[in-house]
Amino acid sequence: PLRARHEDIPALAEAILARLNGGKRPACHLDKTALKKLKSYDFPGNVRELRNVLQRAQVYCQGQIITAADLRFEGETTTLAAPATQAPDPGGSLKNLEESYVRDLLARHNGHRRTVADLLGVSERTLYRKLKRYDLG
Repeated sequence: PLRARHEDIPALAEAILARLNGGKRPACHLDKTALKKLKSYDFPGNVRELRNVLQRAQVYCQGQIITAADLRFEGETTTLAAPATQAPDPGGSLKNLEESYVRDLLARHNGHRRTVADLLGVSERTLYRKLKRYDLG
C-alpha cells in the first residue's frame, strides 16, 4: 500500500501529473511543502486517492506550482474555495457558475479537453455537451 511506501510518492505524483496533462510535461509541479504534506498523509485510498488529490490540486494551484495549501484530502475540514481566477457571483445561477468554471479550466489547461473532463470528473462526451450548451466549442 502507498501508506507504507512514502518514499515513492514524489515519483508517483509527478507521473500522475504528467498523465493528467495528456502525457506531456506536468502542467503543475509540487513544491517542498506539498511533497511534505503528501508524504505525511496516510492514504487510505492508496494511489487512486493520490490521483484524486492531485486532480483537485491542479484546479486550485496558482500558476504552475502546487503548494500544501492546494492539497485537499477526503474528510479534511478545509473550506474549499473557488480557484482565484474565478470570482463567483453570490447571486449568480448554478448554470453561470458552471459555465465560468468550465471556461476557466479550458483556459488554464490550454483547451485540453481530456484534462478538463478528468478534472471535472466527467466523460469527454459529457464535457462536449457542456461546451455545446455554453457555446464554448
